[in-house]
Amino acid sequence: TIAAKRSSVDDVLSTPDSSFSGQYQAATQAITGTEKALQNLQDLHKAGTATGADYDAQLQGLTQRLATQRAALLNLRDPMQ
Repeated sequence: TIAAKRSSVDDVLSTPDSSFSGQYQAATQAITGTEKALQNLQDLHKAGTATGADYDAQLQGLTQRLATQRAALLNLRDPMQ
C-alpha cells in the first residue's frame, strides 16, 4: 500500500547516516549550530540581557563544546584513505 511504502521511506530517512559523509555532515551541522548559539549569546550580552556569572558559564560551556566538536571533526577519518 501507499502508506506502507511511505512508512518504509520515512523509516530509512529517519535513521542516522553512519557513513563518513553522514558523520561529517552531522559534525559540521553541530558546529554551525554551536557557532550560532555563541553569536546569539554574544548579541544578548551586548544588549545587556545576558550578564554576570550566567553569561560567563554559558560562554565557557559553548566555547568548550565548540572546541570539542571541532576536534571531533578533525578526528574523522575517511575509511577509503
